[in-house]
Order: sequence, then structure tokens, then C-alpha cells
Amino acid sequence: MSISRVFIIITILLFGTIAALSLYKKKPAKAARSPQVASVAATPVVARAPVFDGKPIEVNLESFQPQKIASTQQTAEPKSTQATLQTPTELFEDVDNTALLFQKNSPLPYVTTVRYRTKAPWKPGKVAWLVDYASHYHTTLDFIARSLNGGRPDYAIQPVTEGTEFQVLHPEKEFSFFMGLDLHRCKLWLYIVDPKEKKCFLVKTYRVGLGRLDPTKESGALTPLGTYKLGSRVAAFTPKMMGMHRGKRVELIRVFGTRWIPFEREIGRCTEPAKGFGIHGTPWVNDEKTGQLVSSFLGIAKHESDGCVRLPQQDVEELYSIITTREATVSIVRDIQELELPFPALPFSAAPQIIGKQ
Repeated sequence: MSISRVFIIITILLFGTIAALSLYKKKPAKAARSPQVASVAATPVVARAPVFDGKPIEVNLESFQPQKIASTQQTAEPKSTQATLQTPTELFEDVDNTALLFQKNSPLPYVTTVRYRTKAPWKPGKVAWLVDYASHYHTTLDFIARSLNGGRPDYAIQPVTEGTEFQVLHPEKEFSFFMGLDLHRCKLWLYIVDPKEKKCFLVKTYRVGLGRLDPTKESGALTPLGTYKLGSRVAAFTPKMMGMHRGKRVELIRVFGTRWIPFEREIGRCTEPAKGFGIHGTPWVNDEKTGQLVSSFLGIAKHESDGCVRLPQQDVEELYSIITTREATVSIVRDIQELELPFPALPFSAAPQIIGKQ
């Protein structure tokens, strides 16, 4: 064997030994990291994400995916908003279309504009006063007064001269009034019912006070359930007017406010007789500072009455001025979604509004 061949063999053996030693050193290093990986896999790391609906969301960092976390946040907040919208005060929008009733030359077909004439053709040989116009057009004097006062909730009679214009209920239109009352929400919806057109027009939504809760009653409160026809024996009270209430002589305004509209008879599915129930104003009280008798908001949006329906002075006077010269009924339900309109073919939610919400 030549010297050069021996040198080549030695060189190959030397490099082979170096390579073997290098591989032997790398194996322990790789094995040393393995227990750490196994430890992470056995004990997932949990972190706190933002809080939604009062509950923290736990995220497993081992399967962390930014896209999924973003999606979780987007779905959590709308859910919270939806829950907020289910509150009684927001489930149904409030509506007030009463301005059209008192507006001269109103587009509403249930009212019309007339001119005052002292010599009216329907009262020959005699002077026609405003009270005569009210009687002839089956419209309350309060309604005419409010129209004369520019539609403001002011029912003081203003002097009129020949040719003065004002609003009355249309004498040639057949219609009635219907009210839906939600026992749970303490809210009342006023409709004009048009039997010819087979439509119910929503006029206004009112907040009311109702009877105290009573589990012994079928309705769960002193205010009954059912549909009642309202009576014609209405009344308007002023300070110092006295009357009998529960066997005692009282100042009526301290009990019934300024207006009283009685339930007259039961129409359908009533849990109590109509007698004794009605719609009236909130009791007047003595002002703590001045000692003067003033209107109040006692019991509004609450269950505090003896069973009657209470409205604040401005609202009860408005309602009185509109409905008391035409047939009117009230249907009291636990939830407004149970309300059956006179024309059930027109769903409650689709009942056309005269104009948009104010």
C-alpha cells in the first residue's frame, strides 16, 4: 500500500469520527426540550378576555385564533343590546297624533273645520252659542275650546266673533273610539275605529296608573281584565266641588282629579263588574311649599290605585275632550300583544298611524 493511499484512508476515518461525535451531541439537546413541550400540552394556559354581560370569557391560548375571538366579541354585544330592548318602556314606541285632531283643515277625515255663525241654519230664529255647536256636532265644548286655543291643551273658552273657525268631530263620519290597556306596562293606546274602512288608526299612547297588585284577583291586580263600554255619566271637577266617596263627604278633585269617565257595562271576558271602575285624573294634593292645592302624578306608571285607571291632569282632560261624545270602549289585557282590535284582520303591529311618531 502506498503512502498516499494510507493518507486518504486516515483522512476519511478522521472526518467520519468528527461527524459521529457531532450527531451524538445534538440528540441530548433535542431531548432536553421535549419535557417542556409536554408540560405545556398537559397544562393549557388560560387568560381573561374582556367582560361581556357581566361574565368574563375564558380563552385557551393553546387554540388561540384571533378571528374567532373577534367573532365572539361581535356576537356578545348585540345579545346584550337585544336584552335591553325587551324592557317594557322600549318594546312599543310612543305615538302622539292628537295635533291633527285640533288642526284647522286637517287631513284627518274624522274632524272638520266650521265657521261660527250666530244665525246657524240648524237653529232657525235663535242665536247659536258655542255650546249649541258642541251639541249639534256631537263634540265636547272642551274639544272646541282647545281648537280655538290653537291646539294647546287649554280648555278655557275664548270669545268668538262671526266667522271664527274651529274644529269639530265630523258629523257625517261613522266612527268610534277604542282603547287598549296593558296591565303590565301601565300604558294605554287610543284608536279611532272606522267600520266602513275597516281600519283602526292609532291616535296616542298614554302612561297610566293602575290598581294595586293583588294575587287573589284573577287579573293579579285590583284593575280587572276584559272589555268594557264607557258610560255617558262623565264629570268635570274643580276645587271646592264636594261629593260623597265611600260614605264620606270629600272634595272630589282630591280623589278623582279634574275628570271622571265611568265604565258602564261589561262587553266581553270581564273579570269584574263594571260598576265602580272608571278613568279619572290623579288626586290633587297640597303643595308642601305653598300649601296650595295642585295636581299631581301620584301612581302614574305604577300599581297604586283602588282599581281605576289614572292619568295626569293634562292627559285625562285631553282624553275626556276627545272620546266622551262618541261610543268608546276599553279592553284591558295583561300584555298589549294579546289585544284584539275591533278588526282583527289588521294586526296590532300593522295598525296604520296617521303620521309618524312625534
